This record gives sequence, C-alpha cells and structure tokens, in this order.
Amino acid sequence: MTDDNCEVIEIRVDAESIRDYVLNRIADRIGEQVEARLDKEVNRLVDEQARTIVEAKMLEAVDAVLAAGWSRTNQWGETVDGGKPITLRDRISRTLDAKKEDHYGNRGGKPLVARLCDEVVEREFRQQFGGVMKEAKAKVKAAVDGKVMEQLHATLKSSLGLH
Repeated sequence: MTDDNCEVIEIRVDAESIRDYVLNRIADRIGEQVEARLDKEVNRLVDEQARTIVEAKMLEAVDAVLAAGWSRTNQWGETVDGGKPITLRDRISRTLDAKKEDHYGNRGGKPLVARLCDEVVEREFRQQFGGVMKEAKAKVKAAVDGKVMEQLHATLKSSLGLH
C-alpha cells in the first residue's frame, strides 16, 4: 500500500518472539562474561600449577647436584683435580678458608672466615663498649690535659721566678 508516496510496511511481532530474542541476547552476554572469567581463572590455575611443577623440578635438580657434587674448573672452564667431584661442604670450606686476592692476584691476608669473625667482633665491641670507650677516652684526655697544664704552670712559675 502506498499513501502519498510512502510505503508502509507492516511487521507483526508477538510477545513470545520478543521474549525469546531478549533471553537469547542476555544468555549471549552472560555466556561471554562467564567465558572471559573462566578463561582468566583457568590461566591463573595453569600458571600456578606450572610454577609449582617448575619449582619442584628445580629443587630436585639442585638436590641432585648437591648430592652428586660437581667438578672444579679453572678460569677457562677446564676441569681440575682430574674431574673429581667436590661436595657443598668442601666448597663452603674452601670458600671460608680462601685468602683474599689483591689486584695483582696475590693471595695474602686473612681467610674469609677470619675476616667475617673480625667484622662481627668489631661490630659487637662497638655496640657494647662504644659509649664506655668514648667516656673513658674523654676522662683520660681531661686528666692528661690537667696534668700538662699543671706542669706547664709550675714550669712557667719556676722560669719566671714566681715561687
């Protein structure tokens, strides 16, 4: 039908069709949201599980190396001592007993364990007796200054004939 050059189209929509359309759209949106959340949670769980597995494998590998020991090498990566493996205990012992090298490669001075002990003792000594030492130093300085001034005074009196 046309009326004044306008075409009229008649669309018949029943309530059930509108309800089905709306429910389908809602279901699609909810499905998208659930899928996104589910995807995110699955990824988090997979990452967490992968991290747990990797950490366990790393601990196993470290334990295996510590149990078997490892070969010592020189600065070029070549094995020394015939490739005989050393244990963690040996490695720590050698590190603690090693003397510090200077810039020229000379080994001298105290081993690491002695240097560490010296640092701890010095720190504890300063904490425990630092204040007492300052106070004692001040008292000795005052006593020496007093004695020096006394002797200087006596020397000047004697030199100037002011007895």
